[in-house]
Amino acid sequence: MNRVFLSFTFLILNLYSHQALAFDYSHSFQNDQAAIDYLLQKIENSQGTFIRNGKKHKAKEAKEHLEHKVKMAKRMFWFFGPEKEISLQDFVEKIASKSSTTGMAYQIRLPNGKLHNTRDWLQLQIEEARELKSKKPQSPNQRAGSTH
Repeated sequence: MNRVFLSFTFLILNLYSHQALAFDYSHSFQNDQAAIDYLLQKIENSQGTFIRNGKKHKAKEAKEHLEHKVKMAKRMFWFFGPEKEISLQDFVEKIASKSSTTGMAYQIRLPNGKLHNTRDWLQLQIEEARELKSKKPQSPNQRAGSTH
């Protein structure tokens, strides 16, 4: 009986810990594609060095590579109908975080020398954009709930 209880407790705690660790991909952009475009621009403007499969790439090259991966991912599902929409979460976790060939994590070395997994860095960019949006002062019409 104790063994079953402990196993059940471990299972529940494990499930809750994974939920607590899940990243919140909510954003204030018009749609997921706008958020993806924002992240791609942040990559290009980062002046960082991207490390993909052990090789160094300039930020612009990384952006172009990820744009190509997005384009290919959208087209992979052509037989389901029109091009597939890519969610922000899919972009970060499946396209921009690791090599689809080797499975190796992508990394970015920022100009200050800090090395980050690209997934973590992109999630930080989402959080910062969310914070900026929440701190942005509202116009009097927005505060009053006006829709004019």
